[in-house]
Amino acid sequence: MVRPKTDARMDAFTRTLAMVVADGYFSSPRCVRFGFSKQRKVDRCLKLLGELGLTPRISISGRVTSISVTNEEWVETLLSWITIRKDLSWRCVTELPTDVYLDEAGYWDSYLIRGTARDRALFSTTSKQTAEVMQAMAATSGVPSLLRHEPRTNEKHSDIWNLSYVHDGPTTWRASWNLKPTGRRERVWCVQVPSGAILIRRNGKVCVQGNCNFGLLYGQSAPGLVRYAATSYGVTMTGDQATDIRLAFFRSYSRLRQWHGLSHQQAEAGVTEVRTRAGRRRLIPSTATDWERFTALVNTPVQGGTADGMKHALILIDQRLPKSARIVSTVHDEVVVECHEDTAEQCREIITTAMVEAMAALFPEVPVEVEANICNTWAEK
Repeated sequence: MVRPKTDARMDAFTRTLAMVVADGYFSSPRCVRFGFSKQRKVDRCLKLLGELGLTPRISISGRVTSISVTNEEWVETLLSWITIRKDLSWRCVTELPTDVYLDEAGYWDSYLIRGTARDRALFSTTSKQTAEVMQAMAATSGVPSLLRHEPRTNEKHSDIWNLSYVHDGPTTWRASWNLKPTGRRERVWCVQVPSGAILIRRNGKVCVQGNCNFGLLYGQSAPGLVRYAATSYGVTMTGDQATDIRLAFFRSYSRLRQWHGLSHQQAEAGVTEVRTRAGRRRLIPSTATDWERFTALVNTPVQGGTADGMKHALILIDQRLPKSARIVSTVHDEVVVECHEDTAEQCREIITTAMVEAMAALFPEVPVEVEANICNTWAEK
């Protein structure tokens, strides 16, 4: 019986799934084929197939070893998780052991980037969906990852998506400031992926929503959530389901709902300006509609406030860095610093402390999380 039932069998199946996505192809509705020129891949392939009790046919031509598996049940099971073109289903994010999948994927259509504290796998694929599903897998497993799109100018070649993620070593990458247990179980609401986000709940069900909780933060309606899920992700959601998501979100963040109510009242009263926590002012034109006033009232304190904090952090970092280090660039809420290897740990501590300090000065009531990594290039972060 090939269909996964036990945890051990599910792990074994998941490893063969990762192998097929990377290096296999469907030669018929009942058969998967592989072709390897490296003996280590041949050995690993046969080992994984053997764990599921599959008996492959093997042929050798020159330096290439061809392995084919004809098993209708196994192939049918594979196609419940991937398409015939090997695009991963979003089901994989919550229904597969994602850490097992990522670990196995690192051995196939990828190569390892050796690091001081941890190694990274760089996985390449022509399937945008597969890359994004894998990045969501990494996020739900607590694994730092970076996805890059590599467009091809030659129309005969497909674009490439390169996913870099931690393959071996510490996977905890967030440094939290003043975080204390709440004494109650909290919902997990979202995991960012490159083209938007997915909304994940701990009961194992997944709902896809554009811009994650930012859509709801800035006043997205239930019909708006339905439209965005359909147009951006091809996810069908009923109006009732979208309404349930909004209600559950605002039940968890009741103060946010109160803030929205107050902002609507101010908008209807014709408010003419809004300020960030640092006092920076944004004027609202008299011709603005109530909805435009509302969006300014909820957007500016968040986006503008964090921009104020980032600028403050950059000043602190510049003042505290050793003379041999310098700020190279900033990208939204990230700062890139170049330094000598022997001062890297000192610079990381300076950057982390400065960014937490700057944000805490503006928003003392909000826990601040900062991620800081030491890398040879920004791509390794």
